Amino acid sequence: RPAGMEPQYWDHLTKLRELMAEEKAEVLVVTTSPVFFWLTGGRCYVPTIEEKGPSVVVVDQEQAVIVTTKIEEHKMRNQECPGWEVRAAEWAGLPKTMDAIRDKIIAGRTAEWDTGRLAGKIEELMVDLSDADVAAYRALG
Repeated sequence: RPAGMEPQYWDHLTKLRELMAEEKAEVLVVTTSPVFFWLTGGRCYVPTIEEKGPSVVVVDQEQAVIVTTKIEEHKMRNQECPGWEVRAAEWAGLPKTMDAIRDKIIAGRTAEWDTGRLAGKIEELMVDLSDADVAAYRALG
Protein backbone atom coordinates (compact mmCIF):
# COMPACT_ATOMS: atom_id res chain seq x y z
CA ARG A 1 0.00 0.00 0.00
CA PRO A 2 1.42 3.41 -0.93
CA ALA A 3 2.42 5.66 1.97
CA GLY A 4 -0.45 7.93 2.95
CA MET A 5 -3.21 5.86 1.34
CA GLU A 6 -5.91 4.80 3.78
CA PRO A 7 -6.27 1.01 4.10
CA GLN A 8 -9.91 1.02 3.02
CA TYR A 9 -9.01 2.63 -0.31
CA TRP A 10 -6.18 0.17 -0.88
CA ASP A 11 -8.78 -2.55 -0.29
CA HIS A 12 -11.15 -0.93 -2.80
CA LEU A 13 -8.36 -0.67 -5.38
CA THR A 14 -7.46 -4.32 -4.83
CA LYS A 15 -11.10 -5.39 -5.28
CA LEU A 16 -11.40 -3.26 -8.40
CA ARG A 17 -8.26 -4.80 -9.87
CA GLU A 18 -9.61 -8.29 -9.11
CA LEU A 19 -12.80 -7.40 -10.98
CA MET A 20 -10.77 -6.03 -13.88
CA ALA A 21 -8.75 -9.26 -14.06
CA GLU A 22 -11.93 -11.39 -13.99
CA GLU A 23 -13.47 -9.26 -16.74
CA LYS A 24 -10.24 -9.04 -18.76
CA ALA A 25 -10.25 -5.25 -18.58
CA GLU A 26 -6.73 -3.94 -19.20
CA VAL A 27 -7.45 -0.39 -18.09
CA LEU A 28 -10.37 1.25 -16.29
CA VAL A 29 -11.05 4.98 -16.38
CA VAL A 30 -13.10 6.20 -13.42
CA THR A 31 -15.01 9.36 -14.33
CA THR A 32 -18.06 9.54 -12.07
CA SER A 33 -17.99 11.21 -8.68
CA PRO A 34 -19.57 8.32 -6.70
CA VAL A 35 -17.05 5.77 -7.99
CA PHE A 36 -14.19 8.26 -7.63
CA PHE A 37 -15.10 8.83 -3.97
CA TRP A 38 -15.54 5.12 -3.23
CA LEU A 39 -12.20 4.30 -4.82
CA THR A 40 -10.07 7.15 -3.50
CA GLY A 41 -11.95 8.86 -0.68
CA GLY A 42 -11.48 12.06 -2.65
CA ARG A 43 -14.21 14.48 -3.53
CA CYS A 44 -14.57 15.98 -6.98
CA TYR A 45 -16.22 19.32 -6.43
CA VAL A 46 -18.83 19.65 -9.14
CA PRO A 47 -22.18 21.35 -9.54
CA THR A 48 -24.92 19.09 -8.24
CA ILE A 49 -26.35 18.68 -11.74
CA GLU A 50 -23.19 16.96 -13.01
CA GLU A 51 -21.92 13.44 -12.33
CA LYS A 52 -18.35 14.04 -13.45
CA GLY A 53 -15.73 16.19 -11.81
CA PRO A 54 -12.43 17.74 -12.82
CA SER A 55 -10.45 14.57 -12.04
CA VAL A 56 -10.43 10.97 -13.24
CA VAL A 57 -8.60 7.85 -12.08
CA VAL A 58 -6.87 5.57 -14.57
CA VAL A 59 -6.34 2.08 -13.16
CA ASP A 60 -4.48 -0.94 -14.45
CA GLN A 61 -2.81 -3.84 -12.63
CA GLU A 62 0.41 -1.87 -12.07
CA GLN A 63 -0.66 1.71 -11.43
CA ALA A 64 -3.57 3.87 -10.36
CA VAL A 65 -3.20 7.50 -11.38
CA ILE A 66 -5.39 10.49 -10.66
CA VAL A 67 -5.44 12.75 -13.69
CA THR A 68 -6.53 16.28 -12.92
CA THR A 69 -5.87 19.91 -13.74
CA LYS A 70 -2.99 22.01 -12.39
CA ILE A 71 -5.58 23.99 -10.42
CA GLU A 72 -6.84 20.84 -8.65
CA GLU A 73 -3.45 19.14 -8.30
CA HIS A 74 -2.52 20.34 -4.80
CA LYS A 75 -5.97 19.59 -3.42
CA MET A 76 -6.05 16.10 -4.96
CA ARG A 77 -2.52 15.21 -3.85
CA ASN A 78 -2.63 16.62 -0.33
CA GLN A 79 -6.25 16.83 0.79
CA GLU A 80 -8.54 14.56 -1.19
CA CYS A 81 -6.42 11.59 -2.27
CA PRO A 82 -3.25 11.31 -0.17
CA GLY A 83 -1.07 8.39 -1.19
CA TRP A 84 -2.30 8.35 -4.78
CA GLU A 85 -0.14 9.26 -7.75
CA VAL A 86 -1.41 12.52 -9.27
CA ARG A 87 -0.61 13.85 -12.73
CA ALA A 88 -1.79 17.32 -13.62
CA ALA A 89 -2.70 18.83 -16.96
CA GLU A 90 -2.21 22.42 -17.96
CA TRP A 91 -5.40 24.45 -17.74
CA ALA A 92 -4.83 25.99 -21.15
CA GLY A 93 -5.99 23.49 -23.72
CA LEU A 94 -8.43 21.52 -21.57
CA PRO A 95 -9.83 18.94 -22.06
CA LYS A 96 -7.16 17.89 -24.58
CA THR A 97 -4.34 18.26 -22.03
CA MET A 98 -6.06 15.87 -19.61
CA ASP A 99 -7.00 13.49 -22.42
CA ALA A 100 -3.34 13.36 -23.47
CA ILE A 101 -2.23 12.29 -19.98
CA ARG A 102 -5.01 9.70 -19.78
CA ASP A 103 -4.20 8.35 -23.24
CA LYS A 104 -0.47 8.11 -22.42
CA ILE A 105 -1.31 5.92 -19.42
CA ILE A 106 -3.70 3.81 -21.50
CA ALA A 107 -0.89 3.44 -24.05
CA GLY A 108 -2.96 1.88 -26.82
CA ARG A 109 -4.55 -0.77 -24.60
CA THR A 110 -8.27 -1.40 -24.50
CA ALA A 111 -9.84 0.86 -21.90
CA GLU A 112 -13.14 0.49 -20.09
CA TRP A 113 -15.01 3.35 -18.44
CA ASP A 114 -16.89 3.13 -15.13
CA THR A 115 -20.02 4.08 -17.07
CA GLY A 116 -19.63 1.17 -19.49
CA ARG A 117 -19.97 -2.60 -19.35
CA LEU A 118 -18.48 -2.88 -15.85
CA ALA A 119 -20.74 -0.25 -14.26
CA GLY A 120 -23.12 -2.74 -12.61
CA LYS A 121 -20.30 -4.89 -11.25
CA ILE A 122 -18.52 -1.82 -9.86
CA GLU A 123 -21.76 -0.81 -8.13
CA GLU A 124 -21.91 -4.31 -6.59
CA LEU A 125 -18.42 -3.75 -5.14
CA MET A 126 -19.47 -0.38 -3.77
CA VAL A 127 -22.48 -1.62 -1.79
CA ASP A 128 -20.40 -3.81 0.52
CA LEU A 129 -19.52 -1.07 3.01
CA SER A 130 -17.00 -1.47 5.80
CA ASP A 131 -17.25 0.54 9.02
CA ALA A 132 -14.56 2.86 7.60
CA ASP A 133 -16.67 3.35 4.45
CA VAL A 134 -19.76 4.21 6.49
CA ALA A 135 -17.73 6.76 8.46
CA ALA A 136 -16.35 8.28 5.24
CA TYR A 137 -19.84 8.62 3.74
CA ARG A 138 -21.16 10.17 6.96
CA ALA A 139 -18.31 12.70 6.93
CA LEU A 140 -19.12 13.49 3.30
CA GLY A 141 -22.61 14.48 4.36
